[in-house]
Amino acid sequence: MLIDCADPPDADLHTDWRLAESLGLQTYTVLAAYSATPIAEQFQQIRQSLCTNDALPLAAIKVGRLVDEVDDQVVTAVYDGIVALQEQGQRPRIIIDPILVTDSGERLLTPQGEQVLRSKLLPLADVVTPDLNELALLTKLTTADSDSINCAVKQLIASGVTSVLLRNTHLTAHQVNGDVSHEYNDYFFSENLHFWLMGKHYPPEQINIPGTGSLFATAIACASAQGYSVTDAIILAKTLVNRSVRQSHPTQETYQLCVAETNPDDWGVDYQDFPKLTPHSPEISPPVLPRCDTLTLGIYPVVDSVEWIEKLINCGIQTIQLRLKTDIEHPPTPAELDGQIQAAVTVCKGRNIRLFINDHWQLAIKHRAYGIHLGQEDLHDADLQAIAAAGCHLGVSTHSYTEVARALWVNPSYIALGPIYATTSKQMPWIPQGVAAVERWTALLGGKYPLVAIGGIDLARATALKPTGIGSVAMISAITQAADYRQATQELLELWQQ
Repeated sequence: MLIDCADPPDADLHTDWRLAESLGLQTYTVLAAYSATPIAEQFQQIRQSLCTNDALPLAAIKVGRLVDEVDDQVVTAVYDGIVALQEQGQRPRIIIDPILVTDSGERLLTPQGEQVLRSKLLPLADVVTPDLNELALLTKLTTADSDSINCAVKQLIASGVTSVLLRNTHLTAHQVNGDVSHEYNDYFFSENLHFWLMGKHYPPEQINIPGTGSLFATAIACASAQGYSVTDAIILAKTLVNRSVRQSHPTQETYQLCVAETNPDDWGVDYQDFPKLTPHSPEISPPVLPRCDTLTLGIYPVVDSVEWIEKLINCGIQTIQLRLKTDIEHPPTPAELDGQIQAAVTVCKGRNIRLFINDHWQLAIKHRAYGIHLGQEDLHDADLQAIAAAGCHLGVSTHSYTEVARALWVNPSYIALGPIYATTSKQMPWIPQGVAAVERWTALLGGKYPLVAIGGIDLARATALKPTGIGSVAMISAITQAADYRQATQELLELWQQ
């Protein structure tokens, strides 16, 4: 559902409709203006439509520009309409783009309307997407530096807002070959999560193109309607905005956004538009990690003992991971962990083997292993700069657009993608992605990083994955639980060498 004061519909609303249509979404629209059909009546018609047998549940609402000329009539009517939908049993994700002033600085809402927006409408939101000026107006606080910005964002959260996506928060200028470009970064904050989205570089004249904020919020709502998580919806929306800015064209006074047709399956994501994500300040530089010597890591067994490493490299395996579990009934002692990792490194020494140690990055550094593999949760705790300084290669697990964006900021030696199929090796909260997802990931990231598909892969599934262009497949039980591990390994190696 799109809620906007434009009547007749303006260019922004037409853009919203085109985007939703290209994604195959059914759209309801509430024109929240005095000259339109009364707002309450429009909501009632939508509620009636949602009661029909073939109606799908309302998945998302985007609230855009609202104008109150008298008291708080419009904002209150929008609030009442959304509450009525919720009372009907609808549970849409609500995105609010809180536009408070015109480009010329004129306030759109009366003081009463702004108060209802703050006290009633915003607490309904799952995501509020202000820029710095709107944040200052909403909270009546200054937003001059990072401390004051954090204070203002936390005040919005305290008012009942679930999360805040602060647009265009941090501007960095870059000079390349004498030309100046700019990078705008966005800041996401909720009670349980915060991160920065690192934008793309644009020439100065393409900064602050009209309509980018509205498009960003609409795209988040559209991705939400497709079932994406909040953070994945934000990543896809940011990618779309980046592409639209990159493809914008000049007009007499400014640039005009170009919102192309959007593939509903993958949003047409392009590496050059894809953002990077970090929980750290944009001022902190990412680690400089070594590159692998190839984009094709090949057959990649994950094993739990030095004995398996010895056996499999004797079979011709060149990339292997040692995963020593500590969340078991009788975990290894610190001394045993140290000894096994040292022994694994010794076995591989001088044999041109890419040995990755799972999780235990301090011991991998100590014993000078080729590389380390970390899950997303471990990225927060590991000292990435220490790993880089030691010259260790780093592989990172990913399961979603959000985690790929996080991995891109780290700039790892390889990116693991999964689970591709259901796996029994560990409990996974993620739905298996399948071959089609691997095709999308290789289209996005292929040629930039070595990619490793993992999760439930055996010979038949590896055969299905080979045509996608993925450079490596990782597996556990397909080799270690095979009746003849030598034959299983040989068949996989032969497949990947075809």
